[in-house]
Amino acid sequence: MTRQYDVIVAGGGPAGSAAATLLARAGASVLLLEAATLPHDKLCGEFLSPETVGVFQRLGVWPAIDALAPPRLTAARITARDGARWDAPFPAPGIGLSRYALDKLLFDHAGQVGADARQAARVTGVVGSLAEGFGVTWQAGNRAHAAEARVVLGAWGKRANLDRTLGRTFLSLDHPTFALKAHYHGPPIGRRVELHGFDGGYCGLAEIEGGRINLCLLAETRVLHACGGDPARLAAEVLPTNPALAAWLAHAARIHDRFLAISQIPFVRKAVVENDVLMLGDAAGLISPLAGNGMAMGLAAAEMVAPLVLDTLAGRRAAASLKATFSRQWHAHFDRRLRLGRLAQPLMLRPTMLGLGLRALRLVPPLGAALVANTRDSYVTSET
Repeated sequence: MTRQYDVIVAGGGPAGSAAATLLARAGASVLLLEAATLPHDKLCGEFLSPETVGVFQRLGVWPAIDALAPPRLTAARITARDGARWDAPFPAPGIGLSRYALDKLLFDHAGQVGADARQAARVTGVVGSLAEGFGVTWQAGNRAHAAEARVVLGAWGKRANLDRTLGRTFLSLDHPTFALKAHYHGPPIGRRVELHGFDGGYCGLAEIEGGRINLCLLAETRVLHACGGDPARLAAEVLPTNPALAAWLAHAARIHDRFLAISQIPFVRKAVVENDVLMLGDAAGLISPLAGNGMAMGLAAAEMVAPLVLDTLAGRRAAASLKATFSRQWHAHFDRRLRLGRLAQPLMLRPTMLGLGLRALRLVPPLGAALVANTRDSYVTSET
């Protein structure tokens, strides 16, 4: 007999686990499916902006996160290849925490509050609708499984096979960017996040728990091709073209045996609701990493969607209203920062433009304050 759930969440990252926690805690039957076996490292800047602390408190996980002693990060620094630099304080401290620790903590918490949380469970298909219900299939080891649900939430990240299954149009476009990540031991960088530009890309540094430094870079694909496709050669030859980054790398040592890498990163507009599946996190829209707001957006979207889904399960909201209201709220809260990120990112990829931009930010401080303010907020759940 096929198991029945109120909600199935595909993806056990921060957005998916947060949504599962909120729904299960409110009494909904929830199946949370995560393809990886946790803990599992993921390519990410591993900076959690200030507004995430409040979300973690509401989820009930802040004491556990605080116990990991993540460093409090209070400012950002951006540098250009010509030596230009801009420093900006955050309105409140953010934190540096590895996805290795964070994802498992949030996933386990969802299980503790009542979600049926399953690891190593790769979703292979989603069929149905909000009006008639959904069927979801997944693979765990050599076994195929199936379940039914009234609502499906998609939280599987930047791109996945499920995007192709659902016929999502962004997959037909070329996305000529890639990203690399590794942890380092290196000189302390203070309680700040650093972004260092080079020709065709930029590299972020942020301290995480245990005194390690997360190095994560985004660049145009041509940069890696010019290095023969070798990430280590890129790190050795391209990153030191920024003098601030060169000074740090000269005394740093990579911990990981290899870089984590992804390509074809889709910084384009995506549908927030696709075939009646409600998207969360990077599956809904990917913000430029320079904004440092991706995980905060995913967590905020989880808080946004949960009360709407609960209303639908209780019969207080029709399926059409669920889709329309969630889409409207999501775009109202996130479109501005997504557009700003898409506009600012090309500046980070061009050394001359970046240098000029950083000097302008230093000359006109309100411009920098507006940039920080408009790439983040403190989300308050509301009905519209």
